[in-house]
Amino acid sequence: MPDTLNVSTPNTTCDEVSGSWTLFPIVSLFSLVIGATLNLAVLSAFARYSSLRNSFGVYLINILIIDLTISVIYSPLTLLEQYFPTWTFGYPACVFRWYLAWVFENIIIIAHLLIVLNRVWAVTFPFSYRTRHNTKLALLLCASSWAILNILYIPTAIATTVIVPAAVGNVTVQQCTLDTTAIGAWSPVSQLLLHDIPVLIVILSYPLVCYRSFFADRKARVAPEAGTYRSIRIQRREVTPISREGPTVDPENPSAKANDKRVRLCGRVIQGSRTGFVTLTLMTLSVVVCLTPNEVYWTVVMMADVVVPERIFETVVVLQRITTIFDPLLVILGNSELRKLTAGLLRLP
Repeated sequence: MPDTLNVSTPNTTCDEVSGSWTLFPIVSLFSLVIGATLNLAVLSAFARYSSLRNSFGVYLINILIIDLTISVIYSPLTLLEQYFPTWTFGYPACVFRWYLAWVFENIIIIAHLLIVLNRVWAVTFPFSYRTRHNTKLALLLCASSWAILNILYIPTAIATTVIVPAAVGNVTVQQCTLDTTAIGAWSPVSQLLLHDIPVLIVILSYPLVCYRSFFADRKARVAPEAGTYRSIRIQRREVTPISREGPTVDPENPSAKANDKRVRLCGRVIQGSRTGFVTLTLMTLSVVVCLTPNEVYWTVVMMADVVVPERIFETVVVLQRITTIFDPLLVILGNSELRKLTAGLLRLP
C-alpha cells in the first residue's frame, strides 16, 4: 500500500492530463468489460433458474456480486488513475477509490473462505450440515462478512481521509495515494488477520476436504446424534444415501439427474456433493493463482521492508485484476446445470 499522498495546485496543463495506454489501464479495461459481462450473465442465470439458488448457490452468488461490483465501480476508477498521469478527479473520488480497494480486495478473499468453510463443515459433520445449514444461514454469513469488513475499515478510512490529509484544502490530487502511517500497527495487523490468514486457511483446508471426501469412514460421519425415532426420520430424509458405485443425486445440485459419472481419487469415489467438491477445487485454484501472489507481495513489503522489483508488482496486480474474469468461468465449470446452459447457448455438443 502506498504511504504518501502527493498533491498539487489546480494549475495543470493539457499535456499533464493526457493519458496513455500502458499495461495497467489495458488490464483494467479488459477486466472491466469482460468481467462485468461474464458476472452479469452468470448472475442472470441464477436469477432465472430457481434450482441454482440453493443454500450452496448463495456463496457463489456472493462471489459473483463482489466481482461485478469490482468490475463496474472499482475498475473504472483504477482505469482513470492508471490512464492519466495526473489525478484530476478530486480528493473525494480518490478517497472513494482507496476505500473500495481496501474493502473489495479483502471481501473477495472472505467470499472464497466462506465456500471453504462450508465444504469443511459439509464433509466433517455431514449430519449437522444437512440438518442445520440452509439458505437463510448462508445469506446471514455473506451479509455479515460485508457488514463486518466495512465496519473494520471505518478506522482506516477516517485516519487516511480526515486526519492525514486534513490540511489539503481545495487542491487537486496529483497522484491518488494515501498516507497509511497514521493508522500505525493496524496496517500490518489487518494484512495478517484479514488477508493472509484467510488465504492460508483456504489453501490448507483443501487437503482436509479431499481426505474427508474420499478416504474417511462414511458411517461414522453420518450417525445420528441420538437414537430417537425423530432423529432417524431426519437422517433418512436429509442425508443422501451414499453408494460407492451406484448412481447418486448431488445434494448441492438437486436438479442434476442421477448418473454414474463420479469424481474419483486414487480409485475411490467421492462421498458427498460432486458440485461442492469440484467448485471448491476450482475456487481454491483461483485463490492460489490470482489472489495469493498479491497477498504475499504486500506481506513481504510490510513485514520485511524490502524493495521488490517493479516487474513482480506488475505481475501480482495483473493476476489480481483477472480474478473477476476467472471466478464466473470457474462457477460455470463447477456446476453441471450451468455447463449445460452455457453449452446450449453456445450450441456446443
